[in-house]
Amino acid sequence: MAFLATFTSEFFMTTAWRWVINTLFGFVADYGWRVILFTVCLKLLLFPLDFFNRKRSKDNQRIMRRIKPEMERLEKQFANDQRELMMRKRALQKKNHFGGMGMTCLTTILTLFIFMTLWSGFTSISQEMNLKAYETLETTYTQSYISYLDPSDRTKSLDDLNDEFWTYYVEDYAGDKERGVPVIDAYKSAYKEEHGEDPSVELLNEKIEEFAKADYRLYLIGDFNPSLTDDDYYANIRIETTENGAVAKPADGNVQNVAFKQATLIAAYGAQNSVVEKYDSDVKQSFLWVKNIWRADTWQSPIMTFDDYKTITKTSPDEGHYNDVIKGINQKYGSQWNGYLILVILTVGLNFLSQWLMTRMQKKSGEAEMQGTAGTMKVMMWVMPIMLAIFALNYAAAFALYMVTNTGMTLFSMGVSSLILSARDKRLDAKEAAGYVRTQTAVRSVRTVKAKPAPSNKKGKKR
Repeated sequence: MAFLATFTSEFFMTTAWRWVINTLFGFVADYGWRVILFTVCLKLLLFPLDFFNRKRSKDNQRIMRRIKPEMERLEKQFANDQRELMMRKRALQKKNHFGGMGMTCLTTILTLFIFMTLWSGFTSISQEMNLKAYETLETTYTQSYISYLDPSDRTKSLDDLNDEFWTYYVEDYAGDKERGVPVIDAYKSAYKEEHGEDPSVELLNEKIEEFAKADYRLYLIGDFNPSLTDDDYYANIRIETTENGAVAKPADGNVQNVAFKQATLIAAYGAQNSVVEKYDSDVKQSFLWVKNIWRADTWQSPIMTFDDYKTITKTSPDEGHYNDVIKGINQKYGSQWNGYLILVILTVGLNFLSQWLMTRMQKKSGEAEMQGTAGTMKVMMWVMPIMLAIFALNYAAAFALYMVTNTGMTLFSMGVSSLILSARDKRLDAKEAAGYVRTQTAVRSVRTVKAKPAPSNKKGKKR
């Protein structure tokens, strides 16, 4: 039995839910809407069980109203013997077919099973999607890098490469204050010495390209050489493909060769720009305000650091190569929040409302009191939202979206069930009232008949 339970859990965690979400609902391209549709269908499938539980709860309320006078009599009779009182109350409930907590426990166990296996399933899907995303970006980076440096690819002239390079290099330089500090500080010191004040921010921004070129010359340990021909550019490059991607090496072995440094730096920036384009067009999986649905809807960056990627995917790529691949998208999105905690707030708020309504319903039906679970329900009303908030803060926004949709559907099913059962209760109340009227009429009729004097059977005497 234990083996069967373990096998079932593992099957749902690793295979079943992944197949359902990725294959059965694969016709929905956007993962956010796919999760919502999947959750709605799952809740509709479980609706009959939810409806049965709510119907039983309503039936219990009716029974409690009917036996309330007898319950009050028992409370007075056994006020000093709580054990006997509980035994008498349970016997009275059993006699009147008061429903127990068995089905509620079964529903709770099923709900917990679905929640935990889905959490594991979404974690597995998140791992898979992040792996695929990086593999796609790494392939794009490598192919683009090779296309810039491969001597057989003469589709790009050196002038074109230089133009592309300066576009990306200057943008990167402007966003990386630490890198250019020596050049900027030297300019600011000279400016202050000449003018007696620091240069304005506007002036510094106007000269950012000049600073970038100066910084670039320092990096090359030489001067920027615009006179290099295509032959000079390609002749000194040898491409090696390794498990960490394509690597460019100088053919003459001189890594300080200006043409080689210039070529590889330009190629890296061009490849990173290709990664940005690929990410924006095909890889990025956002949903409404969430920039990456496989990251939490919080203040964390939508782009994973190397340590985050290694932890989530359970892999260990080369750190330097990983950072080279994601550098472009990290510059574009790295400083942004992945979300605004909206899913976290909705998860907590909707779950608290759901727990409060369920506690109120069980209190009305008398189930919590009779089963001694009133205190537990109050505790769960606070514990569950906190527990779900932890999940929403630490795991993928896709799972938080499932929790929000699931709770929303629970509240919706509560409303639908209440409407149906309230209409039924009105009909039952009308029937009971009609039956009561007929009974009272019959009783009054019997009393009236009994009150009439019996006819005399004596006959008059003859004379």
